[in-house]
Amino acid sequence: MRHLRTCFAALMIGIVLACSASVFAVQVHKNMLDSRLAEVELNSKLDLKAIQDLGGIVDNFNGTLARVYLLPEDFRELQLRGMTLRWLTEEEIDPYGDFRHPHETLDEYHYNDDIEAMFIGWQASYPTMFSYESIGLSVENRNLWMAKLSDNVTSDEPEIEVKYISTMHGDEVVGLENCLRFIDTLLTGYGTDPELTELMDDFEIFIMPLMNPDGREVPQRYNADGADLNRTFPDRIVDSVNTPVGHPQEVGLVMNWSATRNCVLSANFHGGEVIANYPWDNNYSGLSIHSPTPEHDLFYHLAYTYASYNSSMLSNHSSPSFINGTTNGADWYVISGGMQDWNYVWMGCKEITMELSYTKSGPLSALDSLWWENETSMRKYLLEAREGVRGFVTDASTGDPVRADIMLDAISYVTYSSALHGDYHRIFRPGTYTLTFSAPGYESQTINNISVVAGTPTILNVQLNRTPAPEIAVSPLSIEEPIPVCDEIEVPIMIENNGTTSLSWSGILSDWTVIDSRESSLEYVWRDISSEGTEIDFSTDDQNLGPYSIGFTFPFYGQNFTTYRISANGWLSFTATDAGESSYNNTGLPNSSAPENLIAPWWDDLSPHRTGCVVTRYTSGTDSLIISYENVESYQYEGLYNFQMILLASGDILFQYGDMGANRLTSATIGLQNSTGSAGLQIARDETFIENNMALRICSGSVVDLVPVSGSIPASGSDVVSAVFNSCCLPEGLYTTSIEISSNDPFHPLVSIPVTLDVGGQMDPDPVTDLTALFEDGGVRLNWSESADATSYEIWRGITPDFDTSSGSMLIEVTETTYLDNSAIGEILFYFVIAKR
Repeated sequence: MRHLRTCFAALMIGIVLACSASVFAVQVHKNMLDSRLAEVELNSKLDLKAIQDLGGIVDNFNGTLARVYLLPEDFRELQLRGMTLRWLTEEEIDPYGDFRHPHETLDEYHYNDDIEAMFIGWQASYPTMFSYESIGLSVENRNLWMAKLSDNVTSDEPEIEVKYISTMHGDEVVGLENCLRFIDTLLTGYGTDPELTELMDDFEIFIMPLMNPDGREVPQRYNADGADLNRTFPDRIVDSVNTPVGHPQEVGLVMNWSATRNCVLSANFHGGEVIANYPWDNNYSGLSIHSPTPEHDLFYHLAYTYASYNSSMLSNHSSPSFINGTTNGADWYVISGGMQDWNYVWMGCKEITMELSYTKSGPLSALDSLWWENETSMRKYLLEAREGVRGFVTDASTGDPVRADIMLDAISYVTYSSALHGDYHRIFRPGTYTLTFSAPGYESQTINNISVVAGTPTILNVQLNRTPAPEIAVSPLSIEEPIPVCDEIEVPIMIENNGTTSLSWSGILSDWTVIDSRESSLEYVWRDISSEGTEIDFSTDDQNLGPYSIGFTFPFYGQNFTTYRISANGWLSFTATDAGESSYNNTGLPNSSAPENLIAPWWDDLSPHRTGCVVTRYTSGTDSLIISYENVESYQYEGLYNFQMILLASGDILFQYGDMGANRLTSATIGLQNSTGSAGLQIARDETFIENNMALRICSGSVVDLVPVSGSIPASGSDVVSAVFNSCCLPEGLYTTSIEISSNDPFHPLVSIPVTLDVGGQMDPDPVTDLTALFEDGGVRLNWSESADATSYEIWRGITPDFDTSSGSMLIEVTETTYLDNSAIGEILFYFVIAKR
């Protein structure tokens, strides 16, 4: 049912390249929980591309044989194409499975709970050198533990940051054990071993022994959602938007954590081969050919450094691409979505993929030798981060640290100075280099003829001068206002330009307002249309049926519609007839490849044609259209969903979610888009978002408008704009939003003003903070400033400074901001004033 275009090996090379250019831009990610490991005989490396285009994941490749993870249907498809392949037995895959059990020592295999216990112990024993944190939870709510080691671990110092990550594949655990041993070695060797002491004194070392704790528990390669974590990072060729949205949960956590650090060197550990694999892993042809980065010599040197201290790795020549214990990733076999390419492109971090053992776990008796084969490599590799150029980037006027891009020649893959200290560390081999330092709001600075020698870093401190620029300031900094139900209020906002050049600003307004029942008084009320509605008869998968009458005119992105079509895959469109891959392959929104004029409460690969699944439509004929999906299964049989969408004649839309089950809840898109895919609203995509018995109301238009919506302010000038709030979409109660203003201020390109509206209610008045008391005419005169939103004031008196309403006395309630207490006689008294409405 899932037919993918593929380039066959029998075609001429030139034709294959032409075909791959049009096909390779589509990255195929399937749920691989039902996959098995197969051995495939290859006629050429072109067969590898055909397998990967189908969705197979290559585990290893040597000569004419490849080990590939395949779903049963893909195994059969390859057989039909004439390939020779067989399923591997459990004994062939894991000959030492019976020997692995969780234990508590460094001589045994460990699981996530063991790692936590060891981290707790190390932190207690070495509180100044070891700390740890959870960077978030896996799909099955296990912590991803990250350790930090340094001589002063509780401080963030301007030191070289490096990291090791292991066991992205849950069944490849030698790296996990070596990471734990390396931590122990660093801690116990500090102060006695010169290299280990240097690493602890001059570096901040981050180690994640287990990135895939759910897969480790099974054990299996994939995470609990069937995703391969080393095939699902953003990729410069097939997935070039660097966002965690739409990526597996564990991948997103590592991406977010990495963005908070400034690591310059890292490695990730795997099993199944013994080789140091360096970028690129991917290329534009999709073919397994040598694909060097612009810094190939450095990457080869880093890989060789690790391999040269590992005799098994150094002597491995089992593949033509293996040279001195190293291989270029794409020359071995191409993968997309690998972590090492992502680190180089987006994080400014040089990363190598280390394959540590021919078996993915091996017998317990091999752990010791596998550790000693890698112990020296692990320390020598990190010490390579000393080589090159380092220093600080600061503001030439203030001396403040500057977060700068540091570019080598014209290579677009930069490293960065840290925002906290301004320190940078750029790894180089000996030679002469040109670096350009740049940052928003500063003049770029290029420095030529920078000499680097072996063994000693070149120190280069750089001061950047600010460019003439505008500087935005707004007031008030926040807004809290009551607003009647379905009414408008207006609040003035001052925008100032304290800079030296003209300020251009623009309000960022939404086409839609989303109200969530979990955060407001909006109620979830399922509309049962089973008796009055008409069942939609889906007879096959991925159907798109219609058109059907809405029953009234529905406004949507400036157009009016009277008919609609309904997709089996959880969405409605007024015009789109998509019934193929674009029907079930949910994307982000807006997206020109997604169905046009789209309303999607749960866009996923669904199968409502199966027995027991019901989709029903109903129109009142005047003001509402309801589409209900009940007991609808996912195509993979994992999810079972109940949801409905309601279109109102006002242009508002309601999504309601009943019992959505517990499985496959992170694979759908929720949102809207217009006829061209140029504008839309993405509420969620491939992430944990919905809950049972919740509702979303999507109102046409924004709660707030700015008048004017944009403008220009000269240097040292200011302007007043009006923020106009409309509550007609909002339920009664508190509603929070923000006013977003973008500008050409390089240091504050986006300003956000938090807004709290009390719909149908009254905001508490501001407290009185400037009460004064003076003797006057035999009494005490109290004065204070007017409190915003107050209509009256209670005057309270007591005889102790810490009195409250239970121990003091209320004298009077007044509407003025002054009061003379004539009853204050011969004693020390204390007062406070309560503003009321």
